[in-house]
Amino acid sequence: MEPIVFETLRQIRDKHGPGEFGKVAQKLLAIAFCRLCFEVKERSVQDVDIEAVKNDLKYWLEVKTTDQDEVIIGGKDVSGLKQCELLHGGVTGYAILKVSLLSDWFIASSKNIKSGAVRLGRFSTRRILPLEDDINKVFPSIVKEFGNQILSASKGKAQFVTSRLLKEEINKKQSSTSHA
Repeated sequence: MEPIVFETLRQIRDKHGPGEFGKVAQKLLAIAFCRLCFEVKERSVQDVDIEAVKNDLKYWLEVKTTDQDEVIIGGKDVSGLKQCELLHGGVTGYAILKVSLLSDWFIASSKNIKSGAVRLGRFSTRRILPLEDDINKVFPSIVKEFGNQILSASKGKAQFVTSRLLKEEINKKQSSTSHA
């Protein structure tokens, strides 16, 4: 991760707290999917966090952030992903951002991942490539573009700001495809 991107993410987490930061990171990730020409549905409250579809590719992702070497996978995360796979097909997985200079997004299959504390190393053998590489190429520019707006939001308002940014991104994508 570029030092400026790490520092911006760290400042956002420090200012807004880990819970709010997780939702902000999720919305920034959804913007990254938009920029990679996916149709995106991002859900903050219920269901699977991100649904991303492009042509024959369909991904269902639970998003996690951490500054540790493990993440907590909830029972509802596991059951939600299994339900999506059964009902809709596609690839189910986890998108994990460790806020660290030496880390980027892990985009990994959810196969054989059980609920509980899961070490990040378990995800490295399940990585979904080239999707992970593509996300990690566009994500830094999104943090640089929107970081100051998120940092200038008052405490508790960062999720509102990123929701607006994501909505603008989706609208931009829809208007460019309808004029094509």
